[in-house]
Amino acid sequence: MAHMESHSVQQCTILFADIAGSTALYESLGDEAAKQWVVRLQDRIAATANDAGGQVQEVVGDELMIRYDRARDAASAALAIQDAVVKFSDQSDLRLAVRIGLHCGEAIVDGDRMFGDMINVAARVAAIAQGGQIITTRAVVEQLPDSLRRLARRFDTAPVKGKSEPLEVYDLPRQAEDLTVIAQVDSTGPGVRTITLGGNGQHCTLTPQQAAFVIGRDPA
Repeated sequence: MAHMESHSVQQCTILFADIAGSTALYESLGDEAAKQWVVRLQDRIAATANDAGGQVQEVVGDELMIRYDRARDAASAALAIQDAVVKFSDQSDLRLAVRIGLHCGEAIVDGDRMFGDMINVAARVAAIAQGGQIITTRAVVEQLPDSLRRLARRFDTAPVKGKSEPLEVYDLPRQAEDLTVIAQVDSTGPGVRTITLGGNGQHCTLTPQQAAFVIGRDPA
């Protein structure tokens, strides 16, 4: 009779770290050279994650799945990983960044493998992030100490397959000055019908009659 390995349900936080920019790297350097750089960066990410108390569960392609027992350790690790990636990119003169997603909850642990809805949600959150960004959920934010919770800002809501309600996600920037500040405006009275955007010494005032204004995603 085959041996049936027992499994357990455990509370944990999952961090997905996915390397962005690797496609261009493979195109420019070729498969062998690019693979060496990607593996080096993955080793750097794994070492940083382990230093923060994490355990690498899986490495699939350019993505690492890392487990933490506490949400605060996972969030601290995510910030440390982004710092390590920036240093790696500067030292290697390569344009590489990492997308990070965090979520916590119960997961089925069966030997070295993990299963469950919580892991699927963590993967979905990571897919929302851009290179250099950390995206997490309310469940994680609620478990963070004040020093980390003050950094987190509500980012968006995202549909998740199999769930009736969209997921509320948060941005966790590396530094407080990286935050986009959203001011609350009283719109009950006869008031302002324009919005002024500023950045890098430039300012632009928009009216309702103007077309959409693209920030940071336009090739120009």
